[in-house]
This record gives sequence, structure tokens and C-alpha cells, in this order.
Amino acid sequence: MEIIKINKIELEVPSNWNEVSISNYYKLRDLSTDYLNNEANWIPEKYILDYASILIGCEPSVLYNLELTNEDWLNINKIITNFQTQPIAEKFDVIKIDDRLYSYNNLNKMTAGEYVSVKLTLKKLPLEKQLSYLMAILVRPCKKVWNEEFNYDQYIVDDFNEYNSDNEIIEKRMDMYMNIPYTYALYIEELFLNGKIR
Repeated sequence: MEIIKINKIELEVPSNWNEVSISNYYKLRDLSTDYLNNEANWIPEKYILDYASILIGCEPSVLYNLELTNEDWLNINKIITNFQTQPIAEKFDVIKIDDRLYSYNNLNKMTAGEYVSVKLTLKKLPLEKQLSYLMAILVRPCKKVWNEEFNYDQYIVDDFNEYNSDNEIIEKRMDMYMNIPYTYALYIEELFLNGKIR
């Protein structure tokens, strides 16, 4: 994250895609799609302010109500400049949410039940829910264990069992994972589509 000044107010903003949540990525994507499909009804300044407000985490009206200098406009443009390229999947081993560790199995060890469950459900879900669903099935609570033979920490992921496949648990995880970096979800998607760990 970086600090940027707009109208003498210091704001913390993401500096790259690794700092943008799944939820905000979808908001940015929807905004960009709307802008491209309805360009005649938009002006670039509105698009820039709306895009920046998503990254900042405020309502667009907050930026609309400020008296902006040329320097402020330059700073707002700087915010969105880092996001003009497509996000790239970022490998992760473990994530920590509310003092609990979550990780994923090597997909070579994926059970038939996991695979079938994921494939069937992905067909039914709207696009904006597919990544968080994939995360909810594949990224589960884990325990950190020291591997004495090879001297490293490893993460033992909970089995895909009745608890971990319960619809209510899946829904809660889907909501929870909407706040993790979008690039992590891309990594899990790549693993699933390629069927392997890089």
C-alpha cells in the first residue's frame, strides 16, 4: 500500500494487483465493462474518479465533493496507472484469516469428490462467484507441521469431508475469501485448470 495526497488528505491506496481483493477486482471489472459498453454516456473524468474510489475504498461521492487541483488530478491518475495491466497469479503457501491458517492440497492429491463437486458447481455459478467458490472448496483450514526429515514447515490441509463440503460452510468461506488478494485466487484457478502445482 502507498500513501497519496488528494485535497491535502492522505489516503492509503493499493500500489499493485496483489493488494486488490477479489471483491474490488470484480467492481473494477464491472465498472470498466460498463464504461466500454456505454462510452457515449461516460466522460473520462467520471470513470477515473469511480475507478479510484473503488481502489481507495470510498463512495465516488467523496471524491466528487472535493475541490481538486491539477496536482490532485495527477495523484488520482497515479492511483489507477498501476492497474492498467492484467493481474498475474501470485503463488502462496498459506493465508491467515482471523488467526486461522488456510492452505490447499497439491492438486495431484485431489479427491474425485472434490473434483466433481467443483466442476459441477462451477457450471451453475455466475462468473463473479466462481473464483471465491473454487477457493472455498480447495483452500481449507490447515495445521502447520515441522517436517523433520527435510527441515521445513509444511501445511496439512483438512480433508474434503462432510464438514468442508457443507453448503453453509462453503457460503461463509466464499464471503470471507472475497477479501483476499485477487492474485491468490488466480493462482488457485491456474492450479485447478492445469491440475498441478507450479
